[in-house]
Amino acid sequence: MTKETKPSISSVRFSELEGSRRLDAEYYQPHYLAAAEKLQRCGRVGEIIECALHPAEIKREYSETGLQLLLAQNVRRNYLDFSTTVFLPETVADLLRKNRLHPGDVVVVRTGANAGDTSCYDGEPERLYASAHLILVRPKGIEGAYLSTYFNTEIGRQLIKRGVYGSSQPEIAPAYVETLPVPRSDTVEREVVELVNQAREAERKSKCLYRQAEQLFLDESGLSDQDLSDDLWNDAKLTAVLGKSRLDAEHYQAKYHQLETAIVLYGSSTIGELLEGPPVKGQQQDGEPYQDGYAPYVSIKDIYDYALVPNQYISLGGAPPACAQPNDLLLALTGATLGKVGINFDIPALYYSGDLLRLRFKGIDPLYIAAFLRSPIGQDLIWRYQTGSTNRHLAPDDVVKIPVPRLQPTQEGAIANQVRESYATRVKCTQILEQAKRKVEAMIESEAVHG
Repeated sequence: MTKETKPSISSVRFSELEGSRRLDAEYYQPHYLAAAEKLQRCGRVGEIIECALHPAEIKREYSETGLQLLLAQNVRRNYLDFSTTVFLPETVADLLRKNRLHPGDVVVVRTGANAGDTSCYDGEPERLYASAHLILVRPKGIEGAYLSTYFNTEIGRQLIKRGVYGSSQPEIAPAYVETLPVPRSDTVEREVVELVNQAREAERKSKCLYRQAEQLFLDESGLSDQDLSDDLWNDAKLTAVLGKSRLDAEHYQAKYHQLETAIVLYGSSTIGELLEGPPVKGQQQDGEPYQDGYAPYVSIKDIYDYALVPNQYISLGGAPPACAQPNDLLLALTGATLGKVGINFDIPALYYSGDLLRLRFKGIDPLYIAAFLRSPIGQDLIWRYQTGSTNRHLAPDDVVKIPVPRLQPTQEGAIANQVRESYATRVKCTQILEQAKRKVEAMIESEAVHG
């Protein structure tokens, strides 16, 4: 049964218009007005920060190493996700001086599908530069961890979203962020900062376990010494190309042949042989996420390490789209994140976008498969089958051809258990951040809120 949304009508007296800054009805939606009313006696962000700025934009020419750029997709709700990393050459350092983040800085996604998502930079990695799709907020009279947590509360998110303007490419202005009210309480702020620090420690442990799982796979499979460097040129015998759908040199790099030969000699099955049924693509949802929906929905940006973290919900109408069950894997098929793998650990019915492919396995622990696909070996094999240059794509018919090294059941089980432990630690991190957020929300609702 689907939910029906009632049309929302906004009305406001002319005398209540906030100067001439915004005259559009969206700005005066009732829930925005109610949020602002609760915090009207509080001080403003501009009073407790050094600056809120729009980072410089330059022509991006990525390099293998250099200056790490913080993208909008790296900013989640009160944490940073570095499962996708890009670098700019050292030669542009002077052009990006004001973009460099300092420990304690808060970053707000300025534009795009996840506009308003906010997190605090804790100093790791050491050199990090904000992209032009972010707003950089540098606190001076408040802890960045607390400010970020407040921005992620229900009221904080509503107030940030209220500042979105524009139709073709909606965005938030740094000047608007400076006008936002901030509830203060010394006790609550200390408690929140301590909880955020605990969450960061849990996150580090989760990432460590995640890396250990991948290394354990490489060690147990005997593939850790494989040379994965690219060749300057490639050739292939005509007999190897005839009858194939691929004629490009990239597909026939020697490293791919050597890698697949090593896996087959060790003992392997293809992904297709291990599947319970054919792989299934998801269904794209157009426009903004449904705020009134009830069915959890994920896209590529919702894959964090191994986990799928739904941040939006959809309403189902007509024939329901394909969904992922617990222990299903979702593989990214397109774009810069091609090859990302997420696991549905415990959501009974998880709906997913058209750029994700569902893989449902039988007779093998899917968490072992995930560790293999996320390893350098698995990623190289995935990239062998990608097509396109400007818009890379992976075909489901090619995914099923990828060979999977088979280990002893105890070895595969040990690797899978490392992944489970990593996920359990990540859940703990999420729970701690939620606890910090609830403390701020409880303070806002109490009579203790003061300016």
